[in-house]
Amino acid sequence: MLSKWINPIYLDESYIRLLQQTLLAKPEAKYLVLDNFFKTNKLDEMIRRHNRLEFSEQLDQYSHVDNSKVPYDSAVKFMDESNYGFDLLFSKEWSNYLKRLVSLDCTEETFTEVKLRYHKPHANGFWIHTDSLRWKIVCIVYFNKDWKVSDGGLLQLWRPDECSLETAPRVDAYLDSKMNYLTNNVRLKTSSVGGCRPDDRDWVDFVLTDQIVPAYNRVFISNIEKNLTYHSVSPSNERARTGFVQWIGVDEDLQKIEMKQSGGRWIDQ
Repeated sequence: MLSKWINPIYLDESYIRLLQQTLLAKPEAKYLVLDNFFKTNKLDEMIRRHNRLEFSEQLDQYSHVDNSKVPYDSAVKFMDESNYGFDLLFSKEWSNYLKRLVSLDCTEETFTEVKLRYHKPHANGFWIHTDSLRWKIVCIVYFNKDWKVSDGGLLQLWRPDECSLETAPRVDAYLDSKMNYLTNNVRLKTSSVGGCRPDDRDWVDFVLTDQIVPAYNRVFISNIEKNLTYHSVSPSNERARTGFVQWIGVDEDLQKIEMKQSGGRWIDQ
């Protein structure tokens, strides 16, 4: 299965070991950015079919708990058996491969969920948040050819800072407005973070540590088991943006809830 989809270099044993060491060397967030990852015939067919799908803003921009608006900007479709690539992304061979790449030591039964995403032009951006209280691995795949920094939509990584600078701008996630402050600042002070609070302070400084361009056939994969890996997405400009995100977790009680919401499923180990 993997050899049908993945660039052979990423299946080479010596290169996998190099990637594991690259991830190990990361001082905080444990992530890899892998270019030309998929075989182009497979990815291009996925993109062709993706472009014909219908996406729902309701599924991604409103809370599953109380239906309140949340500061995200995408429309989604949860992947199921009807979608191209399902056989790969919901296979144990793929999940075990991802766990090996990011050195996640886990032999428990694995649960996964995949959101196929569409971001309209002039998207507002995603507010700073973490997925780590719900998942162990996040994998993001980008479909966007010839994407430039000036197009926006950058994946941003942040870390909470023990220092508090009074000069840092104080911002929160403003719904239904473009989050230009994500583009214009490398340090922010906020009192609201998606997923959890980093500590008990009312306002916490966050420092921008990296930005990833959402370029065609680029994969971002992170082990978020032990690091909260706070991230956001900057606002975009004239171009629409597409791709998908996959999460992998093992928390049975939590995933029973997720399964009812999204159609996610267990993968036999």
